[in-house]
Parts: sequence; C-alpha cells; structure tokens
Amino acid sequence: MEVPLSVWIALGKISGAGSWPPESKESIQAFINESVVQNLFMLAAQDTSLPPRLRVALQHNEGLRALTRFRTDIMIRTMQRLGRVLEGEPFIILKGADYQFRLYDSPDLRFMADLDILVPRARRESVHQTLTEGGFVRRYPAGVVNYLESHHETVFSWGGVVIDVHHGFIQRQRNRIDYEAIWSRRVPAQFPGFSAFRLDDGDAVLHHALGIAIKEFNVPISRYLDLYLLIDRFNGDLAELVTRAREWRIERALYAALRRMIDVFPEVEPRIGPTLPTLLSPRVRQHLDQIIPLPGTDRSRLTRREQLRRKWHLMDGYQERVGFLVCHYMALTRGIVLKASRAGIKVRRHDADVNSDVGSTTD
Repeated sequence: MEVPLSVWIALGKISGAGSWPPESKESIQAFINESVVQNLFMLAAQDTSLPPRLRVALQHNEGLRALTRFRTDIMIRTMQRLGRVLEGEPFIILKGADYQFRLYDSPDLRFMADLDILVPRARRESVHQTLTEGGFVRRYPAGVVNYLESHHETVFSWGGVVIDVHHGFIQRQRNRIDYEAIWSRRVPAQFPGFSAFRLDDGDAVLHHALGIAIKEFNVPISRYLDLYLLIDRFNGDLAELVTRAREWRIERALYAALRRMIDVFPEVEPRIGPTLPTLLSPRVRQHLDQIIPLPGTDRSRLTRREQLRRKWHLMDGYQERVGFLVCHYMALTRGIVLKASRAGIKVRRHDADVNSDVGSTTD
C-alpha cells in the first residue's frame, strides 16, 4: 500500500520535530516516539519512501517491531477462536480487526487494541451464552452501565484480549441508525481460518466517522488514516453518504470527521470539500470547527466536563440530546441498583457456601 506523505508530515509536526523531514538525532527520535503514540510505528518502519536517515533509525527498533508482530499474532488467534466458537452465528467484524485485512497490506501494520463485533440485537443473549460456554469471560470495565442488557455493547475477554460485542454502534437514543438496512448490506468476508461479515464500504465510512465522534475526537491520527483509506476505497456517490448520515442523525459526526481528515490529508480536499457544504448549515459548521480539536492536539485525558460538552454538540438535535440525558441517568440508576443486587446475591451465596462448609466439618 502507498502511504500518503501528508500523514508523515502531520506526524512530524505533532511530534515537534520541526520542518520536514526531521534531520537531527533528537527530532528523528521525537518522530519515532510520536509514531508509537499515534499507532503508526509499524507503518512508518516499512515505508521505503521515507528519508534514509529516518528509515535507518526506524529499522533499529527491531524489538518493538517483534513485540508488535507478537501482539498481532495473539489478536489473530483470538479472532480465530472467536470464529470457531460463533460458527453458525451471524456477526460482523468491526474496526481494526476488519481494517487489518480490508485496508492494509499486512495485519501488523494496523495497531489493534481489542476486537469488536456486531451481532443482531435479537441474537445477543444467545451470543453471550455461546461465548461464555466457549471460555470467554464477561467483564464490566465501564462500571454500572455494563450491567444493563440495554447497553449497546457487552465486554468479554479471552487470553488477555478484550472483545466488545455490540448490538449497536452507540446508545440508540443518540441517533436513528437503521440496523436492519446495515445487516441487509453486509458483505461476506473471509478472515484467517474463519468466515464472517464486514460492513459495506459506505456503512464502514459512516461507522468510522461516528467512532471518531464517540471518542470526542481525542483519537490518534491513525484513525484519520483509516478514514482516508476507507474514503479512497469507497466508489459510490458521496451524496449517498450524506443522505444516509442525515437519516441516521449523525451529520455532525460525519462533517467533523471529514473536516479534520482534510487537515491531515489536504490532498483529498478536491474530492471531499464540495461535500462539506451539503452537511449542516454554515452556522453549525462554523461552530463545530471551533469545538472539535485539530488532529493530534489533545495530549492528555479529557475531563468529564469537556467530554460531555463535545458529546452534546456532536449530537444532531435536541431530541437526541434530551433522550441521551434522560436515558443516561436512568441507566446509571438502574445499573447501580442491579450491581448492588447482584453483589448482594453473591454475598449471600458466599455466606451459604461458608455455612455449608462449616456444617459439614462439624458433622
């Protein structure tokens, strides 16, 4: 695959290396360090178009390359295990696990933190049971919301790898995504050792834009490279994506993701630029330009206040915003009660087990 030079220029700027290309030992090391932070190290290490001094320095990090390949192997083996356990169940491979094979020449070029799949909402409980019987362990990393069956994702783990099982991309109150249409457009796909589905190219673009918005645009620039490659792969009419985004009520997410992608890849402006004015009003676009940070400028964890501020402005309408707030606080309340109830059950069972053990010893 041919990596756009613009991503390396952007990476150099974010790293503080100065003008392109980095020349000094310090600026080259800063570039390499930032490539790790932005999940682009493996891609940079194999790019023969980079300046010779930079290529040599990247090649010297063989230990990091070996560690990345080892992690990739673990992720793929977990995918294969998942495919065997869920054989016969319809599921869509999402995000990095899909992009490793859809967009990149080699899976180790695309860093992946966890595995994400989408299952039909009606099959969710069956999938949970199948995964549990297959040795996957359910986790509750998000606290009380993970105890709610209405939450859009459930978390499992196997062999140290986290698997997010989605029945939706995000809370359904925040949008009007047509999941039936998504499932009707799904594309059969062959992954190493198993078959599954992937999103069609248009849905993949919209899902990825929404995914960047879900993270309040506090994402590595590798996510913008993913979007660039997805757009490059998409052969349909961009106007169709605008219409679909409007129907899904994710216009703001799509606009902001495309706008910030152009900041990293200015060469796509001739293709993408004419689409932006068809998304939202000039006033809303101008407001989002002020709210959404430039790629790579969020250097630390966002405060909860800033997260909520961006979430609020990235939802398309007041109906979605009010629905989100109401359901969010109701979910927290239900989750707290459910978590406490389950904890009480566990305590009572533990006490019963202890009493049983003591009784048997006495007898």
